[in-house]
Amino acid sequence: MQIKIGFVHNARELVLESEESQDAVVERVETFLASTQDNATLSLSSSKGAKVVLVRDKIAYVEVGTETKNSVGFL
Repeated sequence: MQIKIGFVHNARELVLESEESQDAVVERVETFLASTQDNATLSLSSSKGAKVVLVRDKIAYVEVGTETKNSVGFL
């Protein structure tokens, strides 16, 4: 599943592929963003093994894609 993360005062976004379920990622992100600590962090892992650590007050948005894989070919 694809996760897009936008940052405050930055036109670029971070895109990563994750093996986690959509519900699990959404729950973790909601808890992270609802935190009252300015220095709260969230760690996400990509399907290729990369780790990303996010700081709450620098995040503008998080878009979590669907879990379904794109089909290739004709229907």
